[in-house]
This record gives sequence, C-alpha cells and structure tokens, in this order.
Amino acid sequence: MLRRENEELVRRLDLISDKLQTDSIENQRSGLLADTSELLEFEAHYLKKENILFPYMEKQSQRYEGVAIMWSLHDEARNSINAAIAALSDGPAAVHDESELSVIIGKLFFAMHGLVQKEELILFPAASEIFTEVDFLEMLRQSYEYGFPFVGAEEIPDKLEIIAKLQSSAEGHEVTSVREALTDCLIRSETGTLTAEQALMIFSALPVDLSYVDEYNKLRYFSRPKDRIFPRSPAAIGRDVKNCHPPESVHIVEEIIDAFRSGKQDAVSFWIEVRGRFVLIQYFALRDAENSYRGVLEVSQDISDIRKLEGQRRLLQWDQEDI
Repeated sequence: MLRRENEELVRRLDLISDKLQTDSIENQRSGLLADTSELLEFEAHYLKKENILFPYMEKQSQRYEGVAIMWSLHDEARNSINAAIAALSDGPAAVHDESELSVIIGKLFFAMHGLVQKEELILFPAASEIFTEVDFLEMLRQSYEYGFPFVGAEEIPDKLEIIAKLQSSAEGHEVTSVREALTDCLIRSETGTLTAEQALMIFSALPVDLSYVDEYNKLRYFSRPKDRIFPRSPAAIGRDVKNCHPPESVHIVEEIIDAFRSGKQDAVSFWIEVRGRFVLIQYFALRDAENSYRGVLEVSQDISDIRKLEGQRRLLQWDQEDI
C-alpha cells in the first residue's frame, strides 16, 4: 500500500506541475493553495514508516542506519509543505514574489519526489529481502490505524480478512492466546487487586498518552486512549528510545534519561502546540523499592480545555448532554 500511496502522490504532484506550466503562480494562488494543502494528508504515509516499517527493519538488522536519515527527510518534506501553504495563504508569511514562490514550491517538489525515489529504489527493495509474508500482513494490520492517503476505499484490503490470515498463522495464534491470558493474570498490591485486563482498561481510559521505557532504554509499553496525541504502533515495542524520536531531539531525550539514571532529576515537563492542541508532555523517573532506576514514564495530555476552565463545577451539576 505504501507504493500505491506513492503513485497517487506523484500523480498529484504532476497535476500541480502541469498547472504551473499554464499560468503564473500568483494567478493560481487559491487553487495551488488547495492542492498543496491536500498534501498534508500524506503525513499518514510518513507516520506508518516511522512507527511500523522502521521498527520492523531495526529488529531485523541492528545495523540498519537508514531510519535517522529517512526520518530527517520526512521532516524536510513536512516543513516544505507547511512553508508552501504559508507562502500561498493570505497570512503574515504570504509571499507574492513569483521567483521566491517558485523556489518554495520547487523545494516541496524536490523533498517529496526525492523521498519517493529513495523509498522505491532503496527502502522497499531492502524490506522485501528481509520480511516474510506474515511480517507484511502484520504491518498492514497496524496500518489501518493511520489510514491510506490518496488511495480509494475500493483499493484498501479488507481488515477482517487480514486479521483472519494472521490468526491462521502461528503468530496469530500466539496473539489470541495472549489476549485470553489477560483475565488470568492478577496484579496484587496493598491498595487492591486487578486482572491484567482491568489494568489495561484503566490505562486506556485515562485521557493521557502513556509510554514506558525500561532501564535499558527499550520501549516496553504504551497505552491506547481513545484519541492518542502521538501515534504509536505495536511494532515499536522493544525499540530503542533513541529511534522513537526525531533525530533532532534524540540528544535531549538522552540527556533527560541520564539525569534520571544518575538521580539528579525525577521529573521534567514540556508544553507544545500540536495540530491546534496545547499539549503537556511530562517525563517521570521510575524507581523501585530500593530506589534503583527502572526506567521512564512519558505522559502526554491535551490540556487545551483544561486551560479554559474558570470558576467551579460541582458533581451535582453533571449533565449527560456534556458527555
């Protein structure tokens, strides 16, 4: 499906290119803005590579170093799309000089076409050599969470058929047996007892993204709330934390972990704007009863609505229409 998405992307880029041959950019500003804005949908393609394909490749080849390079190229493509949209819009970053607009759109073409070529000539052939049919089916199963940009619904494989094929394989039976075992596993503590299934339901109901990285810097668990802020796929389990973040921010993550491991710090907070939402990101050092470092808990929460709260709202003021 990634190849099919690339075909549709190239077709759309060619349509934009054809328009540029017929008239000036300024005379087609609104149309080009609409066409360029549609390219934002291709984000799902990059996310599937970062969260599904790359982790699978890392597990097959520990020396695979294409992840960091490709991820940086993704960011270049993202930045070039946003730059073109800003230049073509009516906002403060709008550009009206024809030659400058040509350069900005040219960078967009260069970034996105370049990624397609690298995928088709290098990445996909390499993946075909190391993955089994079951691997590809499992990656496809995880892809439905992200969607298939520019691909018509009639071309998308039936998800239930993919799951059925997986369940008929040895890997599928293992997944089924794990799910059945959740109700048999008990978590006992001084404050109560839960089955593993109940614990997972609680984690998923919390309005936060949870990710746990162990003391060996490996991602061991992430929650799946109804509306996850930052995408995660099962393929990432066991992945080194340095490969779970854009290359440009990896050194910051490593600095935080070092501070936690040494005991210099126990918590760190950040807040950023993501797709129109104000997000609080917190890292907490986890330590056992002997105060030994056991990893990091990452908690991300959309606090946009929380920031707007004023006054009080008591329990008796609950209204079903607000749910």
